[in-house]
Amino acid sequence: ENTNQIVDELRAVMPGNSIAVLPFVDMSESQDQQYFGDGIAEEILTKLTEFPELVVMARTSSFLFRDRQQDVATLGRRLNSAHVLEGSIRRSGNPVRITAPLIETRGGTHVWSRSFDRELTVENLLGIQMEVAASVAETIASGASLTNRSHKAGGNAANTEAYDLYLEGMYYFHQIRPVASTDFDIEFFESAIERFEASIDKDPNWAPPHVAIARTMQFRAGIFDNNEAYDWFRLSKGHLLEAIRIDPDHALANSALGYVLFRLDFDFPAAEAAFARARTLGDYVPWSYALFLTKMGRYDEAIEEYRLAIEHDPLSAGPRQQLAGVYRCLGRYTDSIDELEKVLRLAPGRDDLYIPLAYLYLKTGDIETGREIFEQFKDPEIELIRYGPIYALLGDADKAYKVLEQAEAADTWWPDYVVLTAQMLGEEERALDYLEAAASDDPRRLLHMQCSNGFAALANQT
Repeated sequence: ENTNQIVDELRAVMPGNSIAVLPFVDMSESQDQQYFGDGIAEEILTKLTEFPELVVMARTSSFLFRDRQQDVATLGRRLNSAHVLEGSIRRSGNPVRITAPLIETRGGTHVWSRSFDRELTVENLLGIQMEVAASVAETIASGASLTNRSHKAGGNAANTEAYDLYLEGMYYFHQIRPVASTDFDIEFFESAIERFEASIDKDPNWAPPHVAIARTMQFRAGIFDNNEAYDWFRLSKGHLLEAIRIDPDHALANSALGYVLFRLDFDFPAAEAAFARARTLGDYVPWSYALFLTKMGRYDEAIEEYRLAIEHDPLSAGPRQQLAGVYRCLGRYTDSIDELEKVLRLAPGRDDLYIPLAYLYLKTGDIETGREIFEQFKDPEIELIRYGPIYALLGDADKAYKVLEQAEAADTWWPDYVVLTAQMLGEEERALDYLEAAASDDPRRLLHMQCSNGFAALANQT
């Protein structure tokens, strides 16, 4: 019910041209083709996004309903989508059967359906995906037509093995979930990378597995805040440049390259150009571009991109969490609290978000709520560096100074928490020393400093 409330807050009227694609059910006798069903559904979803006449819900939200325990009317309401494309695959050796009905969610009416029995070749699969996407678009939005680029986007795999390995890699890629620490299941990363590498070996001149392995490496880099992260970014960049060499019009490759250019190279003009090209080509990651805009201090533009991401992915927690960060940058602490509380309704297990939430309540002046949340969710065993600003806001200077001492004794530390703590304690010179130390160690660490209070004033003194 909480997620329904979030969707209701997002848009009061369900667009008639909206569609969500659910994962296709594996009807194979061996029940080992779920990755294939997911891959076919995702490929159709991607092709639907090439129709500007459609509002296509993102995979993250629509694939939450893999088990189909709700009726289509409920699914439509929760996904804020007027149509749902569901389907099934049956694969046994070379023959494959794909069934894809389109359902209008308000009345549960089947408005279009097709079944395909084909030999398993890349050409046949791509042909099925194109036919389904074009027919669905024509049914939902009469007169819809694919762009010229859609017929060649990414090129075609040279053989079925490369394509199948790519779909299997994407299955593992989508099992990767954002986590709050380095305590993560590395098997998903390794399994995805292994399949993408095998796909590239089968067909080195096909762009999609290069893009997919690059994005996997970027996710891996996001786990770390040290040189290991930059190693992963460098590997990612290499695959993206190769993908763009193969297919200069691969929009997602350009979008992912924009992200790595500003995170790895600090080359903001080049990153802006890559994002701009991806947007022109029509397929980019709005939250990734929004993160870039946030780091550039272009907060109003970032908010619009995050709202776009949320519109197409209403049940995903990630864009909302990042939007909360933008509101924090702007000093809109109540709006930031609202977004974080929505995230916690969507992802109740994200206990790591309660410390930032406590900080926000304290910034609004609600000391009682902030203190209560902090006392409940802080780690009782250690004084974490990120607690420093909260201790300062609570007036506990002794503990705040201990946090600074802990940071000074550590090999690495998050500069934003340390600088902010020093500033809150009135230690401007000490804050400046921390800032200069972070810049000397690696200027890229200053990306984390964008929203610290008084950062601009400190930066002007360096």
